[in-house]
Amino acid sequence: MQLNEATASLDLKTSTILELETRVNELQATLVSISADLEATRQSLEVAEVAKATTEKELAETSAALVASQGERDKLGQVSDEVRHIFAYGS
Repeated sequence: MQLNEATASLDLKTSTILELETRVNELQATLVSISADLEATRQSLEVAEVAKATTEKELAETSAALVASQGERDKLGQVSDEVRHIFAYGS
């Protein structure tokens, strides 16, 4: 009887160990997947940071060009007013 009980106990412990090993393997696979996801996210963040810097640079250049073109527009308006005045009233 004791031998049967010991065998049953050993079988139960063996089964529990196998289940735990399976769970550990599953957790390891999940960890590998999470690590890969984190790396992909890190790389995406680097790309996004470069894109953001490029966009900010282009925005600054566009803003500078807009300011310059507004200045030119103002100058052209002034010259146009002067030409109208000349045509209207002579020199």
